[in-house]
Amino acid sequence: MRSGRRSIERVLPGALVLALALAAARPAAAEDRVAKADALFAEGVKLRDSNLELACAKFGQSLQLNPQAIGVLLNVAMCDEKQGRTASAVRRYKETRERAIEMSFPEYQKAADQKLAALEPEVPRLTIRFEQPPAPQTKVVIDDQVVPLAALEAVPLDPGERVIVISAPGRIAFQRRITLASRERRDLVVPALQRPTSRRTIGKLTVAGGGVALATGVVLGLVARGRYKDAEAGCAPGDPPLCVKQDYDAIQSARQLGNIGTLVGGAGIAAALVGGYLWLLTPKPSAEHHRVSVVPRVGQGGAGLAVFGRF
Repeated sequence: MRSGRRSIERVLPGALVLALALAAARPAAAEDRVAKADALFAEGVKLRDSNLELACAKFGQSLQLNPQAIGVLLNVAMCDEKQGRTASAVRRYKETRERAIEMSFPEYQKAADQKLAALEPEVPRLTIRFEQPPAPQTKVVIDDQVVPLAALEAVPLDPGERVIVISAPGRIAFQRRITLASRERRDLVVPALQRPTSRRTIGKLTVAGGGVALATGVVLGLVARGRYKDAEAGCAPGDPPLCVKQDYDAIQSARQLGNIGTLVGGAGIAAALVGGYLWLLTPKPSAEHHRVSVVPRVGQGGAGLAVFGRF
């Protein structure tokens, strides 16, 4: 019993020191991020009249470090407006107004309301309609944003060229580039997505899908790396670093995201190789009709495509 009590007595001072170190490290890391955000914002203000593009980049970096800074958010919205991204500007002005109401900043609310009254009529809107009811799991992507099937009426978009991709498992994706002007209202009618009709077509689609998966894996890896560094910055120096639970959880989450990125990228490479074989090494199809189907498969070992039918 005495030996157990002595062990506890030896452990308690060390645990107390660790807890105090973590408690001190967390506010210091947060203050450091806010200080960096404030410095970037000040740099952006100095550059605003001479180099708008660089100033807006500084404001964006500042907002990433301190997302709660309503003044920085308002300046990022102004950057979107001045650079012609009216839909993005409206979205950020609405966020500014909501925060201003929550934080009781009437001057920010008034500024956001004035901007919204002037800009909302300028936003182009696109309505997407289907000739036939879309197949299950149909996905609509405009530029890099996924739009739910229930929200395809009068979608607000930035002016300029936009890329619309509509896909569904086992179907040939529909892609269209359109250019929208300010205040424009346009409808896009999407025909029924067709099934692949040949082994070579499947190969082309698989190569394209593999390329997308590989690119997605790379992006996930970069995002995971950034999140890992941000979380590690909040830890106290040491070997290993001393982290509070929130930072430790963030580090573990970043590692898991990195592993997912590796898995997705590997699946993309495998899909591209299989698709390249089907596309390049398969003889051209004869007049005989080939019936095939492509079905996505997800299992404990990873994800991929399964091809069924006669070739």
